[in-house]
Amino acid sequence: MKFKKYYIIADTREQFDNESNSAIHPYNDHPSAESIAYLARQLQENGYNVEIFGGVEKLIEACSQKKQFQKALFLNFSDGLIQKNRKAQTAILLEYLGVPYTGSDALSMLMAGNKTYAKKLVSSCVNVPHDMLIFQNDTITQPPKFPVVIKPNREGSSLGISQKNICANFTELHERLPMLLSKYHEVIIEEYIPGYEITVSVKPYATE
Repeated sequence: MKFKKYYIIADTREQFDNESNSAIHPYNDHPSAESIAYLARQLQENGYNVEIFGGVEKLIEACSQKKQFQKALFLNFSDGLIQKNRKAQTAILLEYLGVPYTGSDALSMLMAGNKTYAKKLVSSCVNVPHDMLIFQNDTITQPPKFPVVIKPNREGSSLGISQKNICANFTELHERLPMLLSKYHEVIIEEYIPGYEITVSVKPYATE
C-alpha cells in the first residue's frame, strides 16, 4: 500500500507538568514540541507529505466527526494524556478510525506499560528479577531480599527514579516507599540487579 499522506500523532512535553525537580526545561514521558517539529521537517525534506496532526484530543475530535483518511499513515509518537492507561489511548482511537499506524497495538501498549504484567508475560522465556507489587495502604507481609529498587509500576522514561530508589535495608525502604506511593499509587519492589541497562530499538511497522 502506497501512502500519500503521513500524519504525526504527538502530545508534546510542554502540555504537561514537569516531573523533574532538577530539570530547567519541562521533563516528562512525552517528546518535546521541538523534537516533533524536527521530525516533520526531516520527513518533508525527504519528499514525504507530512503534517503534524496533534494528539489524543485531536483524535477524539476526528472520531466524533467520523473523519475519513484515504491512503494515509499515522506515525504514533504519543504517550497519551494523564490517565493510568494513557499509553494505549492513541492506538485505541486510531483503531476506531480504522487507519493504519506505526508502533504497537493497544493491547501491547497496555501490557508493556505495566511492569508487573510485562514481567509475567516474558518470565517463561527470560530471567526476570523477583518483585512484589505494592499499592497505597498495603503492608509488606513478606520481607524482600535486599538490596531492592523501588519503581513506579506504570511509568517509563525513568520517571520517579533516582539513586535513592535503591534501598539497602528495611529502614531505607520504609522511608522512601511512602513518597513514591503517594505520587504513583502502584510501586514495584524489585530485586536490585547491578550493571548497565540497555534499550534495544525495534523498527516500527504499519498496523492495518
